[in-house]
Parts: sequence; C-alpha cells; structure tokens
Amino acid sequence: MAADIEHLRDLSPAHLGLQYPELFEMLKILPETMSRQEVIHRLGKEKANALLQSFPTTLNQYPIRKVVIYGLAEYERSRYCTSLLERGSIDDFGRWMNISHDGDRVISADGQPFYLDYSDKAMDKLIKLAQQNPHFSNMAKLPGGYGCSIPEIDKMVDIALSVEGIKGAQLSGAGLGGCMMALVHKNSYENLKAKMIRDYYEPSSLEPDMFICRPVAGSGLISF
Repeated sequence: MAADIEHLRDLSPAHLGLQYPELFEMLKILPETMSRQEVIHRLGKEKANALLQSFPTTLNQYPIRKVVIYGLAEYERSRYCTSLLERGSIDDFGRWMNISHDGDRVISADGQPFYLDYSDKAMDKLIKLAQQNPHFSNMAKLPGGYGCSIPEIDKMVDIALSVEGIKGAQLSGAGLGGCMMALVHKNSYENLKAKMIRDYYEPSSLEPDMFICRPVAGSGLISF
C-alpha cells in the first residue's frame, strides 16, 4: 500500500480501496503533534530543515494529525463539489464552504480560540461512527485543522453567515490577512453589504471593499 502513496491526496478511500473506518484507523496512527526535534529525527536533518525553514525556530510543536485530516478533507470536497453544482445542491455546497472555513478558523463566533478535537479518543469515535454509518462519516464533512485564517476574517465570515440568503462563507486564498468569499443569493447582496459595513468596516475604521463575482466556465481548449 505504501507504494501507492506519493502525495497526500493518494491517502484516500477511492485511491487505496479502503473503507472510512480503515482510513481513520490509519490517521489515528499519526501523532497529534511533533516537536521540531522529532521532525528532524524522523526525516533527517537535511530534509527536515528544508521543510522547517519557513517556520520560526521558537515554534516547537507542529500539529500533524489535524492538518493531514484537513488536507484529505479538502481533497474530498473538491472531488465531489462539481456533482453538487450539477445537481443544483447550493445549500449543501454552502455548508461545505462553512466546513472548509472551520478547518482554517482560529477564533469562534464568540471570540474564543477555536478548537476541534482529533485526539485518540475523538478518532475512536470517528471510527465507530464510520462503521455504523459510512455515508455520514465521509471525509468531506470533517473540517480538520489547518488554522491559516486570522481573527478578522473569521469575524467577517460570521457576520456574513448571520445574513439571510448567505449560503456559505470562507477564507479565500492562502490566508495571510487576505479576504473572504461568500455564496450569496442575488437578492441578499445589499443586506450583506450593509451588515458588513455596520458590523465590521465601520467599527474597524476601514474603508469598505466588496465586489460581486459571478461564476463562469473555466478555461478550455478552442479548436480553430
């Protein structure tokens, strides 16, 4: 099986022919966190230093399990979201956006640090749940824990989701203080705009910066 795994995306039931309980059991083997020295010991100094060079040396604990779960879950969501759009399942698509953002969150709606439990005990529950109901337990419904958002974007997402007609909202891009996108019913944009100005931009003394994007077909081949 190891020979079939080159990239993180390869660690999926579809690619390996696994059931979700087996996958969750494999993920449970991963350590929740690893220290810098443990990473160096596992990978060797040269390879580890190449991977860790973008992290401050003061950071000595790296989340492993929840980040891997986040990556696998994002792969599953991207793999199946096309079918949601083809079926017109906009509500489900919006929920997946929200789940995806929860994987990036750093604060909850009440301003407290956001935490999702992927301890051994929590993994045992996922394994049992997957055994009982594999459809409910598929990877696409797990946020994981990448944590690359910032409090300001989390607040913007929560404000957006409080407006009727907003189906989903999430960080856009790689974080780094960037922006968020929302899936908005066309009749709800003005309400969203007013709410964002009143509850986010004005209290933060910021100039409002919002614009409407409409999805279009992606790039393709043109024959002449």
